[in-house]
Formats: sequence, structure tokens, C-alpha cells
Amino acid sequence: LTRPVHLGMVERHADEAAFLWSRRDLAARSPAFDLASLAELDGRLEANLEGLVLAGEHGLAAARSALERASRRGGDTDGELFTVAHVAAELGDRASLSAALALAEVARPAARPVVSALAWLSEGAAARAVNDLCAGASPWLLRVVLGARVARRDDPGDLLLVALSSPDVPLRARALLAVGELGRRDLAPEGWGA
Repeated sequence: LTRPVHLGMVERHADEAAFLWSRRDLAARSPAFDLASLAELDGRLEANLEGLVLAGEHGLAAARSALERASRRGGDTDGELFTVAHVAAELGDRASLSAALALAEVARPAARPVVSALAWLSEGAAARAVNDLCAGASPWLLRVVLGARVARRDDPGDLLLVALSSPDVPLRARALLAVGELGRRDLAPEGWGA
């Protein structure tokens, strides 16, 4: 059975998800928001993301369309980038996820939207995406994956060890931050935390 898709509602989910993620991103760093307010934003964001995922290819198309519209307007596209990356990863659409990540690497080297998109994934989608992304990945992409794993409180395993010994300074710095975030004293440089 296929269920009918109301395209206008799907487009609204894409716009709302992008807006809510941007609002939540600011709220998470603002002292004016408490945990209850963040939880309310999270619930609304999750509902819109679920609507997009349930719409399947129509949901991904709506998210990509919202990103294209936002790009044409200029300015911030972080919320739209988050939405495309999240929906593509949930649906297992490697080509769309790769395109979103390539855009993020050029446009937003700090990578917060895509780290967040991967951190919000369901367990199965997260495991699939992380495995796909780590194979032959650039240092930037390894930073993204490491950030998402830490945000999910997943053990990064060998990725953390590889990152700690990487010649890429930003990747090594992210790995050291992960050591602290995860409380991995066994991996902390000698003399730290003494």
C-alpha cells in the first residue's frame, strides 16, 4: 500500500524543520532558554523531520528544494542543510547525503549543521551513515563523523585513535576535545587533568 502524499504539507515540513533547527541551534547557546524550552523545540523539530522521512523521496525533494530556495536568497542556509543531510541519511540516499556534505564542506567548514543532522539520526541510520562516511573520508568529514558520534555519546572506537594521531591539526584538535567530552582519561595526553 502506498499512502497519498500532500506535497504542500511536505514542503511545509521542510521549511519548518529548517527554521526550527536554526532556532534550536541559537537557543542551545542562549541563557534565555531552559531545558523545557529546548525540549519543546526538539519535539516540534522531530515531528517535522518524521513527516519528511515518512514522505520518502517526496520529503527529500522538498528538503532539497528548500535548500535551493534559501541558497538563491543568499544568507544562512544552515537549517536547510541540516534538513537535507538528515533526511538523506535517514532514507539511505548516499548521493544526496554526499552532495549535502560537499556543499557543507565548502560553505560551512565549521560543520555544525551536518554534525547535528547525523547526531539526530535513528540508531540504524546513524550506524549506516557513519560506516559509509568513514571509508576513505577527508579529515573534514572525519571531524564531522567524530562530532556526531560524540554528540550521540557513541564510542568512536578506532576513529578516535586515528584522529588523535592524524597530521591534520583540526582533526587532531577535535579528537582531543572528544577525549574530554567522553571522559576518556585513558587517552588524555600525559599531565592533563593532574
